Amino acid sequence: MLNGKTLNVQGLAAFSRRNVKYFIAAAAAIILCIIGWEIFRFLTDDAYIAFRYISNRQMGFGYTWNFPPFRAVEGYTCFSWIVLLDIVWSVTGITPPQAANFLSLVFSILSILITIVIISKLYKRYNEKKGVLLLGFALLWIVTNRTFLMWTSSGLETALFNFLIHAWILAGMLFKENPAKYTGRLALTAALLYLTRPGGLLFAFFTVLMVIAVYYRPGLARAENSGSKKSAGWLLRLLPLLIIPVHFIWRRLTYGEWLPNSYYAKYSSPWPQSGVRYLLSFMLEYFLWVWLIVILVVFLKKWMTSAAHEGRLSKQKSVSLNRSFGSPEPFFKRVLAAGGRYVLFFQVAAICLHLGYYTFIIGGDHFEYRIYSYLIPLIAISFVWAVLELKIPSKRSFILLLVFFLLSVQIPWIHWGVSQEKKTRAETYKMTIPVAEHVSVVLRPYVRIFDNLQTWLIDHYVCMRHREHKMLMEHLKSFLPPREVGRDFLPGEENPVVYSHCAGLSSWVFPRLNIIDYFGLNDYVIARTPLERGKKREMAHDRKPPPGYIKALQPNLIIRMEGKIELYKRKAPLSDEEVRSIEKRFIQIP
Repeated sequence: MLNGKTLNVQGLAAFSRRNVKYFIAAAAAIILCIIGWEIFRFLTDDAYIAFRYISNRQMGFGYTWNFPPFRAVEGYTCFSWIVLLDIVWSVTGITPPQAANFLSLVFSILSILITIVIISKLYKRYNEKKGVLLLGFALLWIVTNRTFLMWTSSGLETALFNFLIHAWILAGMLFKENPAKYTGRLALTAALLYLTRPGGLLFAFFTVLMVIAVYYRPGLARAENSGSKKSAGWLLRLLPLLIIPVHFIWRRLTYGEWLPNSYYAKYSSPWPQSGVRYLLSFMLEYFLWVWLIVILVVFLKKWMTSAAHEGRLSKQKSVSLNRSFGSPEPFFKRVLAAGGRYVLFFQVAAICLHLGYYTFIIGGDHFEYRIYSYLIPLIAISFVWAVLELKIPSKRSFILLLVFFLLSVQIPWIHWGVSQEKKTRAETYKMTIPVAEHVSVVLRPYVRIFDNLQTWLIDHYVCMRHREHKMLMEHLKSFLPPREVGRDFLPGEENPVVYSHCAGLSSWVFPRLNIIDYFGLNDYVIARTPLERGKKREMAHDRKPPPGYIKALQPNLIIRMEGKIELYKRKAPLSDEEVRSIEKRFIQIP
């Protein structure tokens, strides 16, 4: 009896010590995250696009860009984000520009906490004694990673989307352990992913596959329920996924389209030439080939172990196994069975397809590694997993982690330091920062490859860096009026129009005016105007207004990027009927 009590006390003490370590690690990571958030804090011009839709909803027009009779468009791709900011504004009076970055910080901190939970589960599985070292490395790498810190702010929905992916992965781990309890949570997370960005639809699809795989796992049905009652139970847990078709129908009824208007504005054809460079730049900047090599070594080790095990199988059994995999139906059943046992397979497939689409089809992203930003905690987690799998001594583990960390922080932070010297719009327009001259001679050939990739990308409006977006906003704010002044512009004018190349902040400071977005993200006509043949491609900047379109709308204000606002007096009023006629006349659907 005494021994039992002693063991219980020892177990409780160990549990307390472990929790204290987690608490200290979490507290330190959160503090560093807040410091990084303050260093990188900024709002992009594009963030104000979502704010405009919220403003119009607050004025009673719904989530529209311009006011009737202009055609309603869905120029945003972040429904859950604008609803969240809308609710905050309505309940607290805090406007979207004031609330957005603080909410992004909260979601980023939640991603850190999810990382700690996932890594703690790895410790339990491997009974690892190097827990503090590996957890400390993972958190330090995350909160000093430039890409992670950049997207702790921006005003965009990025931090929310990243958090939901991390929550979806954690929900998948819990779902694997207890399908009956966590199916609903997994489905809800997938539905919210879709509402946050259209790419979330892929995660919803793989959620269904995961549930089917586990549901048909041999013995599970008998262990839990049977017959129609069992089927009804699983279907009820998947009800959150009905949010997706409901939103599709709502979009069709509200905007007349199945896809957001921004899709038509941004996408014209696959662009792997850009996407490959975008991916290579990301890999080179953070020396991710080190991480990749370690992961490949682990998989090679597992493959060799598996091959040795297979070699011990009888010849007859091997022939039978090969025949079963050659038959389509048994192969499909085996895939489902594997999915039931290894939910991670489906999650990795979803992430690879999601990244593959944006890399090889879309061509990357206009912003600095935005589409890869959710990978940062996942890379840290997978690196920890790989070190655990290698089963190398603590000293070697420490050296491996240290080398990777020291290599991965050089390029991004040197780039950041040098870029702080650029303080004007002219200096930061299509800003490229050669890093090779600031590193050791040994690394210069490597870093020159990165510099060349960056030059090509930024010349095509891909991977535009943080400093450029921050200085653009400073430039726009220097000559645009505050919202309190812009709200009263052109009183009594019929269908007043503002024409701008940077429509985000303009649309916020002139809340009662119609804004013509030059690049078509929020304009039905421009988004569907065919591209100029032979013109150099530019990410999110390919579309241009058709000839005569802007002139027909008779803009009252033209905002020039060099810092001027030009006011024009119309020769005749722009009637509702004329607006409808202009849109109908210029629409060209390819």
